[in-house]
Amino acid sequence: PPSCLRPQVRPCLAHAVSVWACDVRVESVEGEPVWCVSVSVRVCCVTGGSAGASGGGVVAGESQSPDKCSQKVLSIRIDRNKTLSDLKKLLEQHVGVASTQFKVYRVYTQSQEYEMTRLGDSLQTLPSDTKLVVKLGRALKQGEFRIKIFLLDIRSVDYSKHLLDTIVAKGMTVQQFKEQIVSEIEEDPSLDYHLSVDKLRLRKKTWRSAGTIYLDSQVFEKDIHVFANFEMYLEPLKGGEKMLAATSIQVYVRRWRPSTHTVDLTDEVVVTESTPDHLRKKISEISDVPQERVDIAKAYGSFPCEMSVLDINEDLEWNPSVTNINSIPFSIYDDGCVVYYRDAEEKAEVLSAERKNELQKQENTRLSKYNSTPTYSSSSYRVKERALKIYVADDEAVKEAES
Repeated sequence: PPSCLRPQVRPCLAHAVSVWACDVRVESVEGEPVWCVSVSVRVCCVTGGSAGASGGGVVAGESQSPDKCSQKVLSIRIDRNKTLSDLKKLLEQHVGVASTQFKVYRVYTQSQEYEMTRLGDSLQTLPSDTKLVVKLGRALKQGEFRIKIFLLDIRSVDYSKHLLDTIVAKGMTVQQFKEQIVSEIEEDPSLDYHLSVDKLRLRKKTWRSAGTIYLDSQVFEKDIHVFANFEMYLEPLKGGEKMLAATSIQVYVRRWRPSTHTVDLTDEVVVTESTPDHLRKKISEISDVPQERVDIAKAYGSFPCEMSVLDINEDLEWNPSVTNINSIPFSIYDDGCVVYYRDAEEKAEVLSAERKNELQKQENTRLSKYNSTPTYSSSSYRVKERALKIYVADDEAVKEAES
């Protein structure tokens, strides 16, 4: 293979390399045909290095002016029988750090990135025109998984914030992982959070929804299976953890006050039985409403299920005739569902047209702040009603009178 003609490049603080596998061709090495993959490498902000990797070669490209982030394009050809480890060894001289200090991602459709961690995998698995991205950061070891951690505050408009990316190892408990996260937060000066391990919970994150709560004793890859692009919520608690058994279900609850058209701050209960009466009992314990007067209804819309105050009283299905909260319309199978409740004896406020218009504007503004999350507001889509005229086909007099 040709030697690298690459000039020395001015180092800078950030590093990034984008790699595109362009085509596959047959190369001749010492008279023997070898299937190779040709890779075009765009290098940005790297330190100097030289060529000389076995089984691969580099052709130099060009760099930008020193006033900007230095860039160059390289062409790498490597035997397809080589492994990901060989490719990383070939790239490390151009990235400027050891292969253990950068990560290789395969980019799929819709720009989804999945980290390639199996160093022994053959490059034969890469089809033509595969796109790879190389980023700085510690590469995963065997049995390790990279996880995105988001901070969850159900009472805040900005309820989901990306906190950090961290690594969890197979066999680690949830308690140990929480301790590691808190330690990393304390060491990062850009994260101004003061969190206590005993007042935190970890739970599954699916898109923006809060899902299964992980117990402190559960073990990764035994009780919790991790996959590519795995995400979790870290949720601060007001007190200690109420969720003590995997068979229990955590439910967010909001009190609806029809007499004032207001909703109290979100609270939560943990139910150990799957009956509506048990849910009413748990709600009664955290409120001043007797159990027999607790009306309940499952919230509509996407998490965090914020609804317009003009819709809650009329649009929700209050006290459905079911014996199990797993049944429709509750459909509460996992942690994180949202339920509204009210006092059955509280009378609804009668709204004037002026008051209704005021609330409509207020709710439209409030719901629009939820990070473009779809929220439920049927009143925003109500079509103006018109009277329907019905005529008798052979009654011409009626038609003339109406005209």
